[in-house]
Amino acid sequence: METKAPIKDIVFLKEIYPRFEIDTYRIKLFTELMKTGTQFPPLRVVKENDYYVLLDGKHRLEARKEIGESTVEVKLYNLPKKYWKLAAARFNVQSAKPLSGDELKKVIVDAWESGIKNATEIAQQIGQACTARYIRKIIKPLRDKDREERNERIRTLKKQGLSQREIADELNVSLGTVNNVLHCSETEQVPFLNTPESALSSPPTYDKLLGNDISRQLNTDDKPDFSSSEEHTGEEKFLSCVPDIEKAWGKKLTPEQAHTIQTLELVKRCNEDLLTIAKKTGESLLWVKNTVIAAISLSLNKKDEQENITNKTAKTLQLQIERVQIIREALLLQMMLSPLSDRLPDWVRKNLGAKEVKLIADLAAIPVSDLNYLLKGEQSPAFPRQLRKDMFLKIIDQLRETRKFFKDLSTKMKNGAFIEESFAKFLKEYNKVRTAINQLDDELVKYKRAYF
Repeated sequence: METKAPIKDIVFLKEIYPRFEIDTYRIKLFTELMKTGTQFPPLRVVKENDYYVLLDGKHRLEARKEIGESTVEVKLYNLPKKYWKLAAARFNVQSAKPLSGDELKKVIVDAWESGIKNATEIAQQIGQACTARYIRKIIKPLRDKDREERNERIRTLKKQGLSQREIADELNVSLGTVNNVLHCSETEQVPFLNTPESALSSPPTYDKLLGNDISRQLNTDDKPDFSSSEEHTGEEKFLSCVPDIEKAWGKKLTPEQAHTIQTLELVKRCNEDLLTIAKKTGESLLWVKNTVIAAISLSLNKKDEQENITNKTAKTLQLQIERVQIIREALLLQMMLSPLSDRLPDWVRKNLGAKEVKLIADLAAIPVSDLNYLLKGEQSPAFPRQLRKDMFLKIIDQLRETRKFFKDLSTKMKNGAFIEESFAKFLKEYNKVRTAINQLDDELVKYKRAYF
């Protein structure tokens, strides 16, 4: 709703202003334009008691004061207070002078810290300036910190004697979340669920099992016991599938075979990094990395081509064929060991380099550009190779035309082609173009890091 409001009743709140500073030159420019009769859009405000809280139009408001006006056109919005700063950011992003990248990031961080813990919700309030994916990237350190604090609180309440259900009610989280946190915590103390009963009374830590030098290679007698002779049935232990595999194969796994299964479980179910897995299994970093690469490659390949990729994987990674066969057979027997999941692309980016990513694509005989979909267990977009090629050729042609357009535009600018009124409109649209280009730049950087 648009109306006139007394300027003295309009309140500027610095805490919801999305810009780092006020541009005095911009105020001066607006003042001069207003004196010549240039029309400006109404200010955007919300009503709070007897006052109007300014969401957008600080520079226009100051210019109105400079020329001595007592009232101003405003557009009234009805928004919950928690969305005021996000709305202010949305309006300022749409202005002729969009928010800078750092200003937008601070708005996102402030929203998260104020209690809006949903990236999609933040994205919807800010509008087209950024996606939920971009917001998740910005708030990831904050999310990780919150998650660690929550997990520590769960562990503390457990030590105090609360049941999992009581912890879930106390912290307002799901029972599954509590269960997962406590399960992963157990793997830091006990190598596997199937620890002999004598060891369960006094759980061995990895420092005790591995000694002070955790990087040394262990003798068979020194490695954690993966015996399945006696199973602990406590509901809060990490439920390994090693016993099921041993039962299906009719034999006890060797330590290396058990470590292979443990590696896949720690990637899939606890999202552990390579260094942590190496520490927990007592194997070298290269051993763990090659195990994961082999498992991902086998998971991505068609079942009727498993024999070929098994041989190719063993040769490429310089692994014994028997070890790759164990990985393949374990994946076929226990599909839950397959590392493919929604969070695998992120795990790959954090733990593997560009060479390893290309290696996985080569072993699985798939395009690198499809990995982001296939690692999640999704189908890649149905783009035939020739169609992709044609599409990119068309894009290249469009880019060439765009470059020519901007060169011609630069010439017109030098010759003074714009009058003041048309220049203001041009500047507004041009800033929108720059915003789109910045978003494309971000995606190009991420794409290059992921695939090249």
